Amino acid sequence: SRLNGESNAPARVVECMGRWVPNSTAAVFFTADDDSLYPAAEHHFGARLRTFEGSVYAPWSMGGKVDTASLGEKEELAVIKAIVDWFALQSASLLVYTFGSSFGKTAAEASDAPNVDVNHTRCRNDEMLGGNHTVPSATYVTYDTRRVPGA
Repeated sequence: SRLNGESNAPARVVECMGRWVPNSTAAVFFTADDDSLYPAAEHHFGARLRTFEGSVYAPWSMGGKVDTASLGEKEELAVIKAIVDWFALQSASLLVYTFGSSFGKTAAEASDAPNVDVNHTRCRNDEMLGGNHTVPSATYVTYDTRRVPGA
């Protein structure tokens, strides 16, 4: 990749996540708690990109306590956006989310769709293997369902 060595640059994060998104004309829904990722997502996915307008509720993205007494109109709209985003993710046919994202992980757990968490190590390994898969990388994800009730 032309972005080797820039582990947390927005363009690299989005490019890496994009490796697990099948090449098609299907829409790509994108949400993030880091506004710097949106321009990179717009560049990478182009006309396929779908987002919901609004900002992130800052105390959630920083791990702070949520106090309903302090919610103003802007904060209420940010909370609504988060709920809309979560349900949009939960309804997706494939979920790709960053490692450690409880938001992406819970949406994936509520969905029957294949999902993959993407982290620096997974990106680096994919880059070392050439990165351009003939089939979407998510098809290489395997699940150990031995401990899943009912599986």
